[in-house]
Amino acid sequence: QRIAVPVINIHKTRLNDPNMWFMGTNDQPGDFRNSGCSACHVPYANDRDPRHSGPYAAFGHMGQSQQADPTIPKDQPGHPLKHAFTRSIPTSQCMNCHMHQPNMFINTFLGYTMWDYESDAPFMWPEQQRYPTHDEMRKALDRNPEEAVIRGKWSDLDFVKDVSLLNPKLKDTQFADYHGHGWNFRAIFKRDRKGNLLDAEGAKVDDADPKKFEKAVHMSSIHVDLGMHCV
Repeated sequence: QRIAVPVINIHKTRLNDPNMWFMGTNDQPGDFRNSGCSACHVPYANDRDPRHSGPYAAFGHMGQSQQADPTIPKDQPGHPLKHAFTRSIPTSQCMNCHMHQPNMFINTFLGYTMWDYESDAPFMWPEQQRYPTHDEMRKALDRNPEEAVIRGKWSDLDFVKDVSLLNPKLKDTQFADYHGHGWNFRAIFKRDRKGNLLDAEGAKVDDADPKKFEKAVHMSSIHVDLGMHCV
């Protein structure tokens, strides 16, 4: 008997997640959403970058309620900003589903791709190799199906949710503030064939310049640059 490799891949990489009859996993930035119509039309706090979330960026990225309802804990993840429909849908809400596989879809609209597991590695991997228990591996893989998570620092939710705060310290890349599936996404910058960063005029940006990532061209869509959102 033959196996269906695409079907195996669907189950192993959580490609079932975008189906509208499922809620989001509601456990990490980039995975907070409801099901059905409310998957799109009821925004959650998923991303602190105003380019991705617009006015919703001010509410953080851990799915915390902004309602006056006293029965909803304000520090508990997994709640919509407000229990109400809206047509003002931020790109960060679309990203919850439209990021499979991680190298394409809305990632390219925002100018990001899957992290390569090497850029600025000292910040992302433990100083000494970890030997997690089976329980620790299961806990990490339930949240992130990509097996490298069991060795990396991002197996810790407290670490992964603040990966973008490392950006000022990083030498080779910049990270996004969304982490659907617990993954990390790095910014794509314009470079020449030798890998040098380039500015808007095509001039080489000095690699030692502390503001090099501000000067280099971030390869996001011009629509994002002008303040537009996916929907």
